Amino acid sequence: MEDAKVKFFNIESCGYHEWGNQNPSFGNMEEIISQLTKWGTDGRHIKNTKTYQPDPSKDIYNTYFCECKTSSNGSDIVLVLWNEVKNDNGAIYGISPTNQPGQNSILTSGFSANKAIPGFPSYFWIMPRKSIIASITFDHSVQGKANLERYLAGFMKHKSEYRVKDKDGKITNYTSDGQHDDSAPKHYQKLRITSVKSKDLEDNLLDNQQKIRKFIRKEKMDYTLKDSRDLMEKAFSRLTSNTPKLTQERISCIEIPFQPTPAQIRSIIKNYENLSDSDPIKDVGFELKGGKRLMLGGMFITEDIKFQIIRNSNTYLPSNTLLHEVLKNKITLTVNLP
Repeated sequence: MEDAKVKFFNIESCGYHEWGNQNPSFGNMEEIISQLTKWGTDGRHIKNTKTYQPDPSKDIYNTYFCECKTSSNGSDIVLVLWNEVKNDNGAIYGISPTNQPGQNSILTSGFSANKAIPGFPSYFWIMPRKSIIASITFDHSVQGKANLERYLAGFMKHKSEYRVKDKDGKITNYTSDGQHDDSAPKHYQKLRITSVKSKDLEDNLLDNQQKIRKFIRKEKMDYTLKDSRDLMEKAFSRLTSNTPKLTQERISCIEIPFQPTPAQIRSIIKNYENLSDSDPIKDVGFELKGGKRLMLGGMFITEDIKFQIIRNSNTYLPSNTLLHEVLKNKITLTVNLP
């Protein structure tokens, strides 16, 4: 038995657009995943399945293709990706939970960087004909939605069969058949994936806009990051001469008197939806007159389920195994979708 949390997302856009046109001229999620699977299984090594440039300074690391399985009728797909995590030439660091603050000894668990890519798998159930993607997260995996977007967008831009190249190999355009055509208008790739949310909470906030008294923001604080460290130290300012060094992550809660306009409520909801998995903001919400709180973290469509799967600790879940379980539980999992 494997416990999983399933979170649903809308595929708002996936295709190639002519400049100035909101509707795609060609391309869709089903075709992109088909091309990705063909490309990822053409005999290349996993290390050669990268599609975008990482940026460690922004905690953006590589993502790799593991495998993909599509149902016989093409309506359901399970995609497995590998998400690289921060490492020091293959070494992952840890700290003993019994250390006293101030003890700087750390533990190392790692391997040669050329022998393994430190990271975790992520699993996605894609229903392209319903424009829905679901992340399936287990204890051994990460949700990886931000990496999925970067990975698919990178594939669409740099690797898809719609690319048109000049004699030097530079991508000059995208066409439906990947062939050069002087008369073809310029196209660009567009991918947008947003959380499926319950309209009830948004409607409730808008209906009670006049009763909102406070804005609430919960944020992860990491003492190793300067912004977090400055805020933590400010919290103790003028209260103690010896500011504690908080080595573990904390969640801070900020409450500000605030009565938003309907436009501000919609803007906060929209921007909260677009936060990445790694964003330090973990939840935001509002307090109404009388003390009732409405938090946006509860507005997304998620399901908890036990899959009838036994996983070997030294493997990720095969896509065909997970697809079988998803199809078996499809009605239960999708019952709350709009």
